[in-house]
Amino acid sequence: MRYRGFTRPPSYHGVLPSGFACGASLGLGAREGGGTLNDRIIVSGLEFHGHCGITPAEREVGHRLSATVEIVSPLDRVTLEDRLGATVDYTRLCDLLLKLGRESRCRLLETLAVKMAREVLAAFPILEVRVRLEKPLTPVEAIRGSFAVEVIRRRQLSHRKKKR
Repeated sequence: MRYRGFTRPPSYHGVLPSGFACGASLGLGAREGGGTLNDRIIVSGLEFHGHCGITPAEREVGHRLSATVEIVSPLDRVTLEDRLGATVDYTRLCDLLLKLGRESRCRLLETLAVKMAREVLAAFPILEVRVRLEKPLTPVEAIRGSFAVEVIRRRQLSHRKKKR
């Protein structure tokens, strides 16, 4: 759908959380650099020693885990201001994920991935987060690859009723 020079996924119903600025709200039209809500910030290959597994030994000893995080956030304001305060601070994001990954004790990768996604949504003014959590060294002998889980969480936006 096109709205005043930028594209919005229909699920957002034209309402952005406070603190967001898109191309249209900055007076930018489609030809002048108005952005989309498909802009992404990606951090990949964030590795840490986590304590996630079914057996008590797996949770006690731990494993090497790897996370990839993809954040959906309009980046027009960021590119106009060109300053760290206008975007997601990668270092702060990584510190949050590493703390959660190292300190959490979970039986399931799914549990840790959802916990990470919820914490990222709570900590940053973003629209959506995708967390892919991978256990590269599995306890299953026949698996030469890895176990992985991917979760997506979206910010619940309020729906404003139009006055007629």
